Amino acid sequence: MKNALLFIIAFFAIATAFSQKPYKEKASFDYIRLALQPLPSDIKNYKGEVILTYKEKVNGERDARQAQIDAANEKNAKARKEYDDKSFGEKLGNKALLGTKGPTIVDVPVHENYYPIIHNESSVAGTYLKINGYGSAPDNSLKITAYLDGFQYTTEEKMANKSVKKDGATVVVNTFAYLVRYKHPIKLIIESEAAGVIYEGYVEATNREITAKTKYYNSREELQNYWTAGQNGFLGPLDTRISKLCMEATNDELNSLYGVSKITREISVWLVKGKKYDYADYQSAYEYAVMGYGKLAEEGSNAKAFEYIKKGIDGWEAALKESEPKNKKARVNDKVTAVTRLNLAEAYIWINDYSNAELQLDKTRFLDLNKFTRLAAKQKGLVDDQKARFEANK
Repeated sequence: MKNALLFIIAFFAIATAFSQKPYKEKASFDYIRLALQPLPSDIKNYKGEVILTYKEKVNGERDARQAQIDAANEKNAKARKEYDDKSFGEKLGNKALLGTKGPTIVDVPVHENYYPIIHNESSVAGTYLKINGYGSAPDNSLKITAYLDGFQYTTEEKMANKSVKKDGATVVVNTFAYLVRYKHPIKLIIESEAAGVIYEGYVEATNREITAKTKYYNSREELQNYWTAGQNGFLGPLDTRISKLCMEATNDELNSLYGVSKITREISVWLVKGKKYDYADYQSAYEYAVMGYGKLAEEGSNAKAFEYIKKGIDGWEAALKESEPKNKKARVNDKVTAVTRLNLAEAYIWINDYSNAELQLDKTRFLDLNKFTRLAAKQKGLVDDQKARFEANK
């Protein structure tokens, strides 16, 4: 027993002595994101127009409802006047023969269906139809027309069980709510004077439904009464929210396709610490790379940025020559190898060496370490996006 205890203590002492622990340092930098579909060099400006495809329908429904209210009020006013003009004897006669105690009054509509927000077209165009790197002017311009289909929603009754106490016993009762699915589709048509229509289609993000749910009520009747009286209060904030989200998505789409944008990226750069081994080379590579990242968006500093980033790459590549993924005690074991390759993949992206970036991510996945495999898969999206933009702008 004593020998076994001594063995365990010795084992953990050795493991601790050889412990290599990767850790992350946060870094934030700006870079210039190129257009996915670069515009011809003669286009210098843009002009935007917004068309509300639902405006006429909504205004027509509102006008029709107001006409119903006006007609009901007019009919009731006429009935009251006719009743007031009757003699006392005629009123008594009507009461005796017809059982009427007063004028015949029709119901005036009180609750109304929800009407989508009618947005200010010029305000939406001025705020959301903008392309970074271009001016807003009619000359040498790209024409952007956004067709807003307005707030659209459907309701679906949902039923859930609830346990309640009744007469000292627990019983299960049904409760009812509405599940609301909603969206605000926006279609873009983009035209140039020389080429005509260069893009036509719905912004994908604006066609995705979002869901919301009312509270549960104890009966269908209670739910319907709530909805009749309170749907405007429930749907209004949803309309406001989805309108803003979809307009922002439209602006993002425009700038992803055609804009030249300064983007802020936040990353984690991996370093390593351990009791037995010195990892000063990782600190040095980190410092060089971060200095380079910080110069990516500075005008005229691209060459300097590349110089620093390449020094960081040299440091990490040199460390990989010691890689022994199957030797847990090695200075560059499996986990240290994985984080080194993730660092390299990020660095290769920013010197436009996408083949090497992809290679580093592939080799990270081959290590079969779940955490780092997930990180590599996430980073692959940026590699693909930046590569496509670089190729499009050659």
